Amino acid sequence: MSMQELFHIGIVENDASDAKKLEGLLCEYFQKKEEPYEAAVYSSAFDFLDDIGKYNLVFMDIEMPGINGMEASFKIRENGFSLPLIVFVTNMAQFAIDGYKVNALDFCLKPITYGDLFLALEKARKILNQYVSRTLTIKTKNEILALPYSEIVSITMINHDVHIHYQGKDGGGKEARYRGSMKELEEEFKDSPIIRINSGTFINLDHFASFDAAEGICKLNNGEMFSVSRSNRRTFLSVLAKR
Repeated sequence: MSMQELFHIGIVENDASDAKKLEGLLCEYFQKKEEPYEAAVYSSAFDFLDDIGKYNLVFMDIEMPGINGMEASFKIRENGFSLPLIVFVTNMAQFAIDGYKVNALDFCLKPITYGDLFLALEKARKILNQYVSRTLTIKTKNEILALPYSEIVSITMINHDVHIHYQGKDGGGKEARYRGSMKELEEEFKDSPIIRINSGTFINLDHFASFDAAEGICKLNNGEMFSVSRSNRRTFLSVLAKR
């Protein structure tokens, strides 16, 4: 049986020599790991955005003609995508602060070295292993769904019905509904990025956008907004601070 690829990598780089060097370093890393992977190069951030659903990790150059790498990354997060994970590759260190605004996984200065790449991929591995290994299986009125945690955005309880908002394979928002309890969900989501924020709501912190402390309102990347109760706020802020 062949091993399935964990890594599906996009390289967004308009400099052919830099792209080739990165491809070579990736090949070296995965040969040492004896692990299959998938990678493709895009010289345009526009073209990459059209194929965004194919990748769970991107090495993104910032200085590019047309739409630059930072602008493309903002578009990815504004559309509610927590994947792909983003590693910026640039010779402009001043962009590092902006990288935090799009939940960048890492920031590598050019010329990228094998050590830089190794550390970035090991960070990504820890996160992606959590994504592929954990799913929530539910039985709705019409079907049985196995939802990867990574696709779940928010969960609300309404009159004993659990409403799950999640990302479809096409990246669009979808909803599933089934009978369940908050207690079952709390047990299900232990030690995961999906946490309870009030008496009837869970959110996935991988889709977190911002928190208004004065109003106690949490906003997600898809535009949804939820109140964080006083009883859940300390835990919420503690978990958020560790990310």
